[in-house]
Amino acid sequence: MPDTKQRSVWQFDGHVAVLRAGCLSASIDPTHPDNGIHGVRVDKQAPVSAKLLGVRLEPDATNAAAQDSDRLNVRETYVRGVDLVAAYPQTPGAIAAAQIYWRAIVPDGGSPACGVEMIASIQTSLLESHPTFTSVTEIDAVAVLRLDAATSDHFSPLALVDGEPVRCAPDGGPGAYLLRLPGSSFSYVEMIYPGDFLGTTVAATWPSSKDEKQEEAQRRFTLTSTLFPERLEKGVIRRGRLAGIFVPCDGDEQAAARFYRQWIASPPPLTA
Repeated sequence: MPDTKQRSVWQFDGHVAVLRAGCLSASIDPTHPDNGIHGVRVDKQAPVSAKLLGVRLEPDATNAAAQDSDRLNVRETYVRGVDLVAAYPQTPGAIAAAQIYWRAIVPDGGSPACGVEMIASIQTSLLESHPTFTSVTEIDAVAVLRLDAATSDHFSPLALVDGEPVRCAPDGGPGAYLLRLPGSSFSYVEMIYPGDFLGTTVAATWPSSKDEKQEEAQRRFTLTSTLFPERLEKGVIRRGRLAGIFVPCDGDEQAAARFYRQWIASPPPLTA
């Protein structure tokens, strides 16, 4: 696995946390987790048009008292090593408290991948509740592919029609997707830990001014994955893992598949 035992790679600029780790630079605003990881640059190339791993907490999940506010109610944010941590309290009338770790993935000798692992936890003080946690990625790309099997190095293209989403269920393969970026020497890979993978909806939108040259040009892809659909009992902590990484285009399928296998075999993350 890429190295995560490094000095702090996060710095705060006001309420926005700025990441500089290996070849990756990006930003995240913990008070607006729905905006995802943005301002992404890889290896000092042109900015990636994307919002990665945006977080949507079901209405009333953690911030019922703050629904009229633009920002989520955050109890605390802090940096510890490669981790950016935000805790969202269970406010009066809400059904759960949440904690999110954004963990930087730094390249090492065994993998060229750089990116962020997101570890989300939900806990409730209610006897029973049904909170949900949804991750949404929006990114410009020329193609999206899905890993055939955990033991395979091959990704198959998803056949998408403008405006018609495709549902990728667990029985059709792993929750691992490779997106090839326009004008970049890197590809983006998003993955959901198998035990947390309930399915992903993938949609594509063509540019409004599409012409013949744009038939093979970039589209705006949206990947939506939901965690925690089951009921949650008092005192139980439910945790889910996702990751978004960048790998070089040359050999991207092999690199992505290798990282996925290493990632799912790694020990459960330690969180406070």
